[in-house]
Amino acid sequence: MASSTTTCGVCEQINITKTSTIWCFECDEGLCAECKDHHSRSKGTRKHDTLPISEYQKIPRDIVKITDTCANHNEKFAFIAKSMTVFVVEVALSKTIWNENDREITEIQTKIENIKQHATDLQTFIAMKELEERISSKDQFLQSMINSENFKDSEISYNPNATMQDLANRSKNFGKLKIEKKSCNVVLTRRKDKQAQILLPHILSRSVDNIDLKLLQTINEPGDCVRGCCMLPDGKMAFSHNSRTVVRVFNLNGTKDFEVNTGTHAFDVAYISHDNTLAVTSGESNTKCITIIDIQSKQIKKKYQSILSITA
Repeated sequence: MASSTTTCGVCEQINITKTSTIWCFECDEGLCAECKDHHSRSKGTRKHDTLPISEYQKIPRDIVKITDTCANHNEKFAFIAKSMTVFVVEVALSKTIWNENDREITEIQTKIENIKQHATDLQTFIAMKELEERISSKDQFLQSMINSENFKDSEISYNPNATMQDLANRSKNFGKLKIEKKSCNVVLTRRKDKQAQILLPHILSRSVDNIDLKLLQTINEPGDCVRGCCMLPDGKMAFSHNSRTVVRVFNLNGTKDFEVNTGTHAFDVAYISHDNTLAVTSGESNTKCITIIDIQSKQIKKKYQSILSITA
């Protein structure tokens, strides 16, 4: 492009910076409001194709990069017939039916749609010629593969030897087939059995009367009326406080991780593994519900309320 899309290309030539309002495809530059009026009245430029700068900036980059200047002679192409663009588009579309890579076909089809929607007639003609050359090279490659030895069908036939055929006619049999059954060597190992084998050496056969209990840890939990508790998979512990309407979660070392106020009595608590949440029942609260607490966000995820009708 000759200039930035946001500044007027004509004003830049005299070191003046003005915001462009339109883009001229043939001049290949943006124009401000003042230059736009002169451009639309001038005999040499009044028939140029223009577009508001906001619409021009929405055109895909692969369309904008299509140049109307000959790379060999550094001169602009002279567009002869508009009907040629439609013909080339139809040829390119029909040739993309080949059984090639799906991504490449989608890329070509998308580019054709962008060209038909946004490009000028001259840009369409230039882009379609490039696509036609690209598709033609693919066509030649596929045709060369088809003509090669790799794509020729092979037919296998068998002609029996006369001596072997005579031997087969004179012999009553070539031996006896013996079937012997042996035990299967496949052993199924169930995960539950493997876990039992791992845990079995640690289980000591002893009576309940002679089991000695050992205090592992003491958690100082403020408050009273702790009605429920549960262990989490990571070793943390959750306690429900019925009178304080809260659920507290403690770390392995006994420190509090977080607590959530349920808004109702927290009677009992249970861990739900499939979505890593805690389910808390309301117990004797006036509002009968089950509160779901998300352990990761440490917030209430949902409440399931139930309406109980009591008849005399």
